[in-house]
Amino acid sequence: MIRYLLDTDVTSHARRHKPNENARAWLASVNDDELAISVITLRERLEGAERARQANAPSASDIAADVEDFVRAYSGRILPINEDAARHWAKLLVPDNSKADDKAQLAIAAAHGLTLVTLNWKDVLGRGVAVLNPGRDPPKLYGP
Repeated sequence: MIRYLLDTDVTSHARRHKPNENARAWLASVNDDELAISVITLRERLEGAERARQANAPSASDIAADVEDFVRAYSGRILPINEDAARHWAKLLVPDNSKADDKAQLAIAAAHGLTLVTLNWKDVLGRGVAVLNPGRDPPKLYGP
């Protein structure tokens, strides 16, 4: 059963030169079937691959292959922006529409009753969704 929605920053930490070891350990401690990503994370990862391709980066093909592996790994666990999420997202965007992707992640988590897992926890606290910061030891859970 899915319990957590992973923000993009958490999914990309495993690939970083100096990853957050606490986040990496938390991910390793959770069953894959408890984790989901959203179309926002998918779009961000695809966008990164496309930027690398258009810039003719030497690593563009590796980045694209990594993204395709990522998509396969989360097959069936990529959550859309459904009507409930869209309504919640709209409320979060008014009157301040900054950090639209972060607010979309919150809305998708709310619509599916999930905890949002992010290292950018300060940006999303107090908006009606439980937030888990896996970058701490132990991970810190903040209530909605």
